[in-house]
Amino acid sequence: MRQEKIKRFLVFCEPCAYKKIYSTDNPEDLIQIKVSPIPGGSPRLEKGKTVERPAKKQLNKVKCPNCGRGVVMKPLPDVYSKSYDEIDKREQKAKEEAEKKKRIEDGTPVKYKPPEFLG
Repeated sequence: MRQEKIKRFLVFCEPCAYKKIYSTDNPEDLIQIKVSPIPGGSPRLEKGKTVERPAKKQLNKVKCPNCGRGVVMKPLPDVYSKSYDEIDKREQKAKEEAEKKKRIEDGTPVKYKPPEFLG
């Protein structure tokens, strides 16, 4: 069975040392702060036409639950994400084993799930 990758985000507040890892980029217990895109720069001239440079998107900002300051939600660094991938694999295997036991006890046939189309 194919394992889907769970994106995790790190919230770290320097002033109060709050640190937590979230598995979604929009957690319900945090208050989102609106951010606007950063302008790409002044327009330039190309072949007689003005071309605007694309704006850069900022990372999500949330209020710190402890002190209320604005904190950036960064993607989890590779060092942490590799260890969390191992934990996810173990959880997935345990879930499959529990499902297998349940099927054996119930006597229901295996439900075939076609793999995601990769082509």
